[in-house]
Amino acid sequence: MPASLDLIGVSFEPALIATGHAGRALQVRIARTGVLFATLAVLMPYLGTMGAALGMVASAILGLGLSAITTRKALVKAQKLSDTLTNRP
Repeated sequence: MPASLDLIGVSFEPALIATGHAGRALQVRIARTGVLFATLAVLMPYLGTMGAALGMVASAILGLGLSAITTRKALVKAQKLSDTLTNRP
């Protein structure tokens, strides 16, 4: 399941980089990795491999959500800049 969520959001990171927001893409990756480590540390002692799987799912959901929100904001900002440069209302 986490792999399928990653496939859904595969185009978000290149979109961020293309719009000049590579730092945001890195921040999303760091947040996602932090959540993965935290959930692994908390869930694995109690649930074993099922805890690891739940950690991966949580990380994938967070990554997809943050990537979608960040990409949307970056594209809106790029569109506003484009409209300003071409003098469109």
